[in-house]
Amino acid sequence: PQIYENNGAMKTMLPQEARLRNFTYASAMTVDINIKYIIRTGEKLQNIQTVYSKLPKIHIGKLPIMLNSCICVLSQYKHVDHKVTGECRVDPGGYFIINGSEKTVLGQERAAENKVYCFKIGKNTNKYSFLSEIKSVPDYRCISPKQINMMIVSRNNGFGFPVVVQIPRIKNPIPLFIVFRALGIISDQEICNIICLSLKDSKLKKLIYGLQASIVDSNKVLSEEAAIEFIMNSAMFTPINMTREEGIIKKRQFTVDVLGNDLFPHCKNKDQRIYFLGYMANELLQTSFGWRPQDDRDSYMNKRIDLTGSLLNNLFRNYFNKLVKDMQKQIVREINNGSWRSTNNYKGIVNQTNIYKIIKSTTIENGLKRALATGDFGIKNTNSNKVGVAQVLNRLTYISGLSHLRRINTPIDKSGKLIPPRKLHNSSWGFLCLAETPEGGSVGVVKNLAYLSHITIPSNSSALYEFVEPYVIPIEMSREPEYYYNKVKVFVNGCWVGVSERASELFVSLKNKKYAGIINIYTSITFDCKKMEIKICCDSGRITRPLLKMKNNKYVITRDIIDQVKNKTLNWDDLLVNTKINESVVEYIDPDEQNFNMIAMNKGDINKTDSKIIYNYTHCEIHPSSIFGILASCIPFPEHNQSPRNTYQCAMGKQAMGVYVTNYDTRMDKTAYVLTYPHRPLVDTRVMNLINLNSIPSGCPVIVAIMTYSGYNQEDSILFNQGSVDRGLFQATLYHTEKDEDKKIHGDEEIRCKPDRSKTRGVKFGNYDKLNAHGIIPENTLVENNDIIIGKVIPIRENRSDHTKIIKYEDQSMSYRTIEDAYIDKNFVDRNGDGYNFCKVRIRSHRKPVIGDKFSSRHGQKGTIGNIIPEQDMPYTEDGLKPDIIINPHAIPSRMTIGQLKETVLGKVLLELGLFGDGTSFNDFPVKDICKELLKVGYECHGEELLYDGHTGQQIESSIYMGPAFYQRLKHMVNDKQHSRAIGPMVNLTRQPAEGRARDGGLRFGEMERDCCISHGIPRFTQGRIYYASDKYQVHVCNKCGMIAAYNDAKKIHHCRVCNNRTDFSFVKTPYANKLVTQELLTMNIAMRFITE
Repeated sequence: PQIYENNGAMKTMLPQEARLRNFTYASAMTVDINIKYIIRTGEKLQNIQTVYSKLPKIHIGKLPIMLNSCICVLSQYKHVDHKVTGECRVDPGGYFIINGSEKTVLGQERAAENKVYCFKIGKNTNKYSFLSEIKSVPDYRCISPKQINMMIVSRNNGFGFPVVVQIPRIKNPIPLFIVFRALGIISDQEICNIICLSLKDSKLKKLIYGLQASIVDSNKVLSEEAAIEFIMNSAMFTPINMTREEGIIKKRQFTVDVLGNDLFPHCKNKDQRIYFLGYMANELLQTSFGWRPQDDRDSYMNKRIDLTGSLLNNLFRNYFNKLVKDMQKQIVREINNGSWRSTNNYKGIVNQTNIYKIIKSTTIENGLKRALATGDFGIKNTNSNKVGVAQVLNRLTYISGLSHLRRINTPIDKSGKLIPPRKLHNSSWGFLCLAETPEGGSVGVVKNLAYLSHITIPSNSSALYEFVEPYVIPIEMSREPEYYYNKVKVFVNGCWVGVSERASELFVSLKNKKYAGIINIYTSITFDCKKMEIKICCDSGRITRPLLKMKNNKYVITRDIIDQVKNKTLNWDDLLVNTKINESVVEYIDPDEQNFNMIAMNKGDINKTDSKIIYNYTHCEIHPSSIFGILASCIPFPEHNQSPRNTYQCAMGKQAMGVYVTNYDTRMDKTAYVLTYPHRPLVDTRVMNLINLNSIPSGCPVIVAIMTYSGYNQEDSILFNQGSVDRGLFQATLYHTEKDEDKKIHGDEEIRCKPDRSKTRGVKFGNYDKLNAHGIIPENTLVENNDIIIGKVIPIRENRSDHTKIIKYEDQSMSYRTIEDAYIDKNFVDRNGDGYNFCKVRIRSHRKPVIGDKFSSRHGQKGTIGNIIPEQDMPYTEDGLKPDIIINPHAIPSRMTIGQLKETVLGKVLLELGLFGDGTSFNDFPVKDICKELLKVGYECHGEELLYDGHTGQQIESSIYMGPAFYQRLKHMVNDKQHSRAIGPMVNLTRQPAEGRARDGGLRFGEMERDCCISHGIPRFTQGRIYYASDKYQVHVCNKCGMIAAYNDAKKIHHCRVCNNRTDFSFVKTPYANKLVTQELLTMNIAMRFITE
């Protein structure tokens, strides 16, 4: 990526500069355009002359670059220190920078392509009872998938229920047998043979009963030509500018093309298409007979995940097609009206001067930029459900950024009541995190990848076809269908390539080639013995995970290999293929393969002797904790907690304050929270070391006592030690950035300065005294509420040349609203990507823990500060140790967070030994062993202490559970939420107070509050709240008809326009909202009348 400055200078763009100056981190795309001119001359245009020309390196737009990708500057500067590039030391990359904002693209779930799915349609009102569908896309071309549906009609035609096929670009469903005839299979018997493969098999012969109705349905169309003509009548083809005869010929050609290109495009030839149509019909009929179970839409065997590459590829394809269409239109215009006509030089139709008139480089660039900026990955002005695909990267804490990059979204309506898509499917074991999902409407819809999961990218399938060929009898129409019966079907990426009589050999051969790295190591090879099918997949979007291989219930990995990995003579990639070792020891499998493998959880499973069944294991988990995602892997001992608690911690771990990036001091993020004294936890997990979380932690270890002490820690309240707070415990810094950009709407140069009140109109209510001559406040200056932080004026155009006018400028300054002391931390002034000046001001405020701030342990035990107790009043041990935090004992029994208790007793031992502990899940680490160690270092074996009351000095009667635990300070702070008001802004329409803290709004007194006050018997108070303190109003009501009357206060004149009364009226006090709704109902011909006494 390059920066082109206004002065003509050009330099390499670094991501940090893109963030600060609001650039889009993108690189130019260029193409060489080859032009072919065909010039026809002569009376009958029989002479053909071909001329070629080339326009090199034509710019077609800018492509946003993903950070740390192979074409990112950071990848080329790997040898350079992070201080030079200005990047975070542990930043993983994998996101984009659009207009200075960091954007990540969420993985999108979709149904797997080239797979046949069969379902029963439950609704009785439906036209069809059973459905078989496939989204077909070739693995050698980049085209959009073609959906083919096959349905069983729910209406009986006298012989049964016919089968119909819905083909793309054909309006109406076509009877199955007519489609076969259009493909050249004429006789009913031959069609039945292709569907059933063998009519000798008594079970398959019963399928003929399901085809009876279809045979009758197609008995009037008995030839290939008639079948094509039948389909032609439903073809979506509109002849334009042609005769009727030409139209029929073109329409027939269109129909033949549809049958050739849109019907199962993943199949390589016509023979494969015919047999695949039969296979699909067979599957549908078997489902309708109840012989085959319905497919599960929610199984990960039937799902794929589109990552950034696939999503941008689809988007680029759509915008590139749009570019080509626009080029065609523009070239036609150039041919008709271009400047070449004056010279008759055909080669000048497309030239260097008009090429950018033909190719609009903004089409692709703006399309991709818009998608990443707004998150809408659909084409503009079309109804698409691809909203929220790109999101602003969550930078609240380091781990929340990592989690956001690995998030998966299911594109369904989050407000829908569908239960099955939200359930944790058993096929997702090890692929998706079991604990990390949001609460509420998005539960189970938004998911996260497990720690070791890997999503495949497409690999070349041509090698697979070559390796399969020697073992396979290909599908050919020259053979009888019965020849393919009772043999193992072989599918490559959903394409039925043939059958095999040496299926076991083929399976072993392909597996060995996978282990050797001859074919892609992420290739899925499954042998379904029940269905007699071998399926080989190398398509993109399959979710895979690594497992240790086993042979004869023994690990393939040896102690020697483990030692080599420890010594770093072997790396991870060396374990996947047998180039440096005799046999690969790790294999990546997908949900399809997992379904056909026997996987041991650990060594204990393999050596079990108490079971009567001896299992033959094929694989073993690398570690049982790999079933969790990044966030859940950072919880110590999660297997000892109740499941929802781990889910709560996954949500709160993303809100914890810490050091979110190592270069936070050079960044200017909108809002950033930094913990001043973060500590590494005593009890960590292996994953925390691997993701560098211990080097930039988000919390502090504190001494926690579980007890009741005063009445201020009821429910989820926490008591804090004032001394600990004074020493800096959980002290945080809040950075907030305000931005002001010049806009050329006014047509005048905007000036940043300290406005002169005598020459400026519209001066704001605020303090301008702290501004310097450049319109900004010097760094480290204290700012208070309503201080002006950026001074800016715009010249008034009409007053500029008029010397009689004193007012020359209009104020456009920005004020700062706050309820606490803050400091100007940093000012940044520069030009943005559009060449306009802008100013960013970063404001710093210090936050000590105060009553109402939210905290949480790593086990979902959240609470707010109920009171901060002076240090001398805190309970203490005989050694004088005082707890930092006191939580209520009722937090433990019902929530069952035994993981926190285990963390506390282990932490106590670790403090005495001066070590760090491992709390990785599913490690065999009994509490008894920790208790023995506690006794050795001189503590009570269960971690309990005798405490003395801080007020009286007397010993507290019961022993108190006390020890170190890691606590997190969450972003929810009282200073950001506290709000009160007496009088303030009103809404013009309802004349009631505005809503919300930002608008200085009122507090809602709703229906329930009103009902409580009425039942309590305090009518005066109720009236004060909902009338005097809100929208009090008076109206004059006609006593005859009850309608609101017109009234002139000065002349004391009343008039009811409804009944023409001028004498009999009442003065009524009513809320303005009531008067408003009365008049709005009048517009709907509904009259609300006030009955007066």
